[in-house]
Amino acid sequence: MTFVSRDLIMIVSWGVTVVHITVKEALSIYPLSEAKLVAGESGTGRAIRSINIMDAPDIADWIKPGELLFTTAYLLKDDLCEVTTLMRKLHERGGVGLGIKLGRFWQRIPQCAIDEADRIGFPLLELPFQFTFSDQMNALFQAEHERNTRQLQSVLDRQNKLIRLALGNASDGNLFAAVEDILGYPVAVVGESGRLFYNTSTWPEAALTKGVPSKSANRWIRSEHGAAYRIPLSHHGGCCGFLYVMTDSPVRLKAEEGLFRQAAELLSRHLGRGYDEYVRHTRHDELGSLVIRYLEGKLSVGHLLEHPAAQKMAFADGPYQCVLAATQDAEGEGADARIMRQIRQEARYHPVLRKYDAQHFDLPEGVFSIYSLKKDAGGDDPGAPLSASLREMCGGIAKAPRFFLSRVKRKPGALREAYRECLEARQLSRRFGLEDAVVLFETVEFASVFQHVPQEVMQAYCDRILHALTARDEAYAGDMLKTLEAYIRHDGQVHKVAKSLHIHRNTVAYRLEKAGEILNMDLNRLEDMMKLKVVFLFRRLIEKDKTG
Repeated sequence: MTFVSRDLIMIVSWGVTVVHITVKEALSIYPLSEAKLVAGESGTGRAIRSINIMDAPDIADWIKPGELLFTTAYLLKDDLCEVTTLMRKLHERGGVGLGIKLGRFWQRIPQCAIDEADRIGFPLLELPFQFTFSDQMNALFQAEHERNTRQLQSVLDRQNKLIRLALGNASDGNLFAAVEDILGYPVAVVGESGRLFYNTSTWPEAALTKGVPSKSANRWIRSEHGAAYRIPLSHHGGCCGFLYVMTDSPVRLKAEEGLFRQAAELLSRHLGRGYDEYVRHTRHDELGSLVIRYLEGKLSVGHLLEHPAAQKMAFADGPYQCVLAATQDAEGEGADARIMRQIRQEARYHPVLRKYDAQHFDLPEGVFSIYSLKKDAGGDDPGAPLSASLREMCGGIAKAPRFFLSRVKRKPGALREAYRECLEARQLSRRFGLEDAVVLFETVEFASVFQHVPQEVMQAYCDRILHALTARDEAYAGDMLKTLEAYIRHDGQVHKVAKSLHIHRNTVAYRLEKAGEILNMDLNRLEDMMKLKVVFLFRRLIEKDKTG
């Protein structure tokens, strides 16, 4: 150790590891925050691994990659521009910056040094005179210690979350997304054959699948798209794919690498156990994209069927019926996201619907489903059980969706027609003011036939069917008509009628019995129910004409 002056201590090589702090971050830590960055701003993203203090003229030959060099310019005082040579050497050897303390040997940093630092992107700092080098170094060491403690705690917390995920039923839902959320970095999962299962990074598929299959070893890889840690996913001693974790952190924590490997082990276990399920979901997503293109008229039915045929998937084979599920209030783009998620969950997992072989696709209008029907179901109407199941499902859901059903189809080529029928059912139900939870295209198509019937004809029909009731006391007749209309609207479900009218179900049952007697109708007969459906449709159309 050599003493040059009272406040200047120069040490031949004093380096202490300062992992994870960039030059830019160091300049925000007191007292180095009092320093001034005079040039080389483009290089401030470099990570500081250690700090050295200059003593000898050949110090540059001893600099390690990642070192930040402090000096008072004592050895440079006789040749101001010698500092440019020093910076170039430091830059070549991987140094991260040069800090010069002014006030004793230099009063200013020469312009030649500033120009060179900007040219090569090498941070050049003017250090505060009132603080010793040790003050600044100790502050950085303390900041790094605190930061490392936080990072290690973060790793520990994420490890615990991975453990809880592993102990839970991680096969349900999107495991990839759950792991990504825990790691806190974009991830990609690639199968051993090069199939991309999941990717939220900016890396394109070609970059992720390049060279796959490849050597199954943990390694950092870098491309024009950034840096990624790649870990093989092993199954029964072999490789079933790769996990990519994307992070451009300039200095990587070994503890985080361990976390990434634990995540890969979790994925390996579940991919090995439920590999076919993930493949099925991936194939379904691919089919969904094809279905959307087909419905938009951008793909022929022949090309659409190639994909399920290649995957040996049953698709629109035999009798089937299409259903569009949407929210009660804001079908389509404006639908509440939470309610739409509920619709998707109910369509896939509700007990009364799980007995059907169905495929569900997310469209802008709602959830579009293709239900395979049994040939012998429902007698002459194979779609009747499905309609009944949907009505039953609505009874147990708050803010139940509305379902718009096509006719029963029997050929894949009719899929686009079925989709249009679902859309038309929704459109016509709005036009006629129908509030039914389950709307069949056949029903609203039937209603559309009557929209051009003269008003006087509709009124005469209503008067003939309802005369025995409307001839009674006006208040009494009004209550009876409201109950009958609610009964028709809710497809004969008494509890829903009671709920909508805010009366007891016994009251509903009594009114229906009396109305049947007065009108000489049996409300359990399809013929009489159809008469009432027509009557209340006519009344809505008449009222609509009156109100404009």
